[in-house]
Order: sequence, then C-alpha cells, then structure tokens
Amino acid sequence: DKGRGVLLLVDMGSLVLFGDMIYERTGIPVKTIEMVSTPMVLEAARKAILNASLDEVYDAVVNFSPYVGRIYKESVKIEDSLKKNVIITACITGEGTAVKLKSILEKNLDLKEKDIDVIPIEIESKKEFRRKLLNIKEEKNILAVVSAINPEDDSVLYISTSDVFDNDKLSVLRNKIEALSQIEIIDNMKEVIRENIKIDSEKYISSFKRFYAALIRDGVNLNEDITIGLILHLACVIERILQGKQLIHIKDTQEYIKNYPKEFDIIKKAIRIIEEGCNVKISDEECVNMMKIIYSL
Repeated sequence: DKGRGVLLLVDMGSLVLFGDMIYERTGIPVKTIEMVSTPMVLEAARKAILNASLDEVYDAVVNFSPYVGRIYKESVKIEDSLKKNVIITACITGEGTAVKLKSILEKNLDLKEKDIDVIPIEIESKKEFRRKLLNIKEEKNILAVVSAINPEDDSVLYISTSDVFDNDKLSVLRNKIEALSQIEIIDNMKEVIRENIKIDSEKYISSFKRFYAALIRDGVNLNEDITIGLILHLACVIERILQGKQLIHIKDTQEYIKNYPKEFDIIKKAIRIIEEGCNVKISDEECVNMMKIIYSL
C-alpha cells in the first residue's frame, strides 16, 4: 500500500467487514465501498494514479454512484434517533461498513422489536472517536460500541468487529439488553412495595436496582418471574428485620454454602448493596434462601 492505505471495492455484503478486520489486525488504513460497478473501479484507479489520498479516492467513488451515496446518507444519524438507548457501530474503513454492522446487529439481536437504535458513525482516529462518544452520551444511553478501535471507555461495553459473529461474545450485550426490560419491571414494583410492605420503597427499589445490576455483571440470569419474586421476598425480609421479627429458619445452611461456594459468594457480595442502602444486616441463612430462589436450587 506504500503507506497511503488500501481501498477495498467489494461486490458482496459479507466482504464489507473485511476492511475493519484487516485494520484491527494490521493497523493499515483501509476504506471499504460495497456494491461497486466497473465505472466505480475505473474512477478509483484514476484518482489513485493522480496520487490522491485514500480519503479523496473514497469520497470520489462514493459520490460517483448516487445509489451508494444515498445508502450511506440514509443511515440513522444521532440527531434523528428518537430512542434513548443506542448501540454505536463505528468504522474507520468507511460508513458503509458501519451500516452493514448495524444491519447484522439488528438481525442477530432482534433489535427492531426492542426500543433500541443502532447508529453507524465514521471515525478517523481514537481521539475523534472518544469526542463523538462524549457528544452522544449527552443525549443517549450507549449500551455498546462495536468497532475495530477500542475507545478505552470503561463506562461503555466494547465489542470488536470480529466478535459480532461470536455468539458467546454477543451474549454479554444480549444480557444487557434483556436487563433493560427488567429494570422497567423493578421500577413498576415500587408502588406495590409502597402500598403493601412497611419499608421505604424509594430507597429499597433504588438499592435493589444496583443489587440486580451487580448480579447481572457476575453472569446471573434472572427472568421476570424470578426478579419479581426476589423483589417481594427481599422486601419482606427487610420489613421483618426492621420490625425485630424472627426470620424463617433454613435447614442445611452450611451444607448449601459448602456445595455452592461460587453462587453464595456472588449473592453475599451483591447483598452488601442492600445492606448499606436499607441499613440492615442480612444473615447467611437469608443469603442461602435467595441463592435457592435465584439459582432454582
């Protein structure tokens, strides 16, 4: 490439992602254009012979085809997104790659059925990438960033371009998306707690959401029924503790702790959030009880 980069002209959708993968592995500047025709290839060659830069060749070829240019222009922009939760697909190889990633994610994660937008952006450097993410964060909740470049932002889930095809890697994002609907369920339980259980429902639900998030981070999967059951059970436990009433005794507590040490440690660590938020002390027996609910033991 003589140091000036590579322009990939592809005619198959699946090849669009090669540019990002090449950049991810080699660091060579790459731009990618899909649905190319013979005149587009000739235009690219003409501009390259004239010693045009990679960006200049790319822009000339994209604008050469009104159809390709329109596809890139019609992708969802941040200012057009009406949804609060978004996933960013960012590519240094051209916005067409980001648009293709958007299409793959929408299909694989069934995002059209959920209240989530995928916004493709083109970037030129890590510095510009971070600046764009900061601007987006002012208006949107970024669930994840999919790109060959890691923005190195701990507040955002990063997924590399190649990981889009790895179900195990995508499962982290799937769990995060699923958690969004669960948070809404948790919020809706606030009124139920306020009317039926004598504890501070505002403080409790706030603490429970952080408790729930801690469980999710540790790989715990909670469906709607378990989440609601756990909210009510834990609220009743706190009420009894605050009223000085005796809690239900659980047989074989130490046996469960011995047989399920990893699961117990996850619950014990997360329950500290509830203890601090609601000013109570949760016993090991109750942690085992919650462990049985969460893991269906």
